[in-house]
Amino acid sequence: MLILKRFFNVDKIGAMSVISAAAHNTGQIIAAVAVTGTPQIAYYLPVLIISGIISGALTGICAQLVLKRLLHINFTKRLIMKILLVIGG
Repeated sequence: MLILKRFFNVDKIGAMSVISAAAHNTGQIIAAVAVTGTPQIAYYLPVLIISGIISGALTGICAQLVLKRLLHINFTKRLIMKILLVIGG
């Protein structure tokens, strides 16, 4: 996620979420193969990638909507900007 922040701005949370979910699932499969010594587990990767893309897209959409709504609230605008500055680098 830290690497992706260099290439995507806050407006692209959905894309970051999808890529992060797919990378997470790939890492899980690599770890499972390493721990069990069973490379056949990798056959499950396409299913995990597809489910990761779907869940990452939904999570990204929700995060984008929440940020949009929070920015409309004047009281929390400064706080949100501070949080985004911390997250953004």
